[in-house]
Amino acid sequence: MGSSVLIVYYSLTNQTAMVIHNIAAVLHKRGYKTDIHRIRPIDDWCLPLTKAAFARQALQTFAGLPLRCAIEEMHLNRLDYEHVILGWQPWFLRPSIPVESFLKSTMGRVVRGRKVWLVGTCRSMWSLAQEILTIRIERLGGKVMGGMMVGGELQSAANLISYGYYILNAGDVPESHWIRRLEPNWKGFGIGEGGILKGLHYGHFLAESLDGKHPEGPPTWVRVNV
Repeated sequence: MGSSVLIVYYSLTNQTAMVIHNIAAVLHKRGYKTDIHRIRPIDDWCLPLTKAAFARQALQTFAGLPLRCAIEEMHLNRLDYEHVILGWQPWFLRPSIPVESFLKSTMGRVVRGRKVWLVGTCRSMWSLAQEILTIRIERLGGKVMGGMMVGGELQSAANLISYGYYILNAGDVPESHWIRRLEPNWKGFGIGEGGILKGLHYGHFLAESLDGKHPEGPPTWVRVNV
């Protein structure tokens, strides 16, 4: 107990940020030293995106192009980090460009020789992106111990429409939209307050894992539906 934990995350809509800070609050209360850094692109995305920008980024990502963006330098000076928590989200079935850019920068080398926990937020269709992210980290010499994905139970079509509408309009799908009539359990864009609060619960689980109360084995993944 009391070891140092580096927390690095990116958040466009601030939902990942709130989950991460809930986890950090629990770890701090349990006696862990937390060092939190937000990935900040030099030219960050701003909602709403234009349709042209949205389509260009989607096509480039689907084509598998190595997308990167310049990010602000983070001073990760402490050498005693034992664990790294990476807050992430998928964009078009791959890890978001800011998260990929962090791992591809010299700052990403901080995962080498350390235990890494992934904390993601996404409605659905995140498994491929998580696999890509795990491979990236392991190639850098980190050991992925597991993590949490806060998602939802909406059907894929509803998820895509909700995501696309929010990105292009910076707001949720209006009640008059036809998809709202087809999906009686519509919960709106993102993970909602319930999903954000799940960070507190996972923080306790993670603290026990860091304390060694959960024996090491295959990666431990927690899937939370909201």
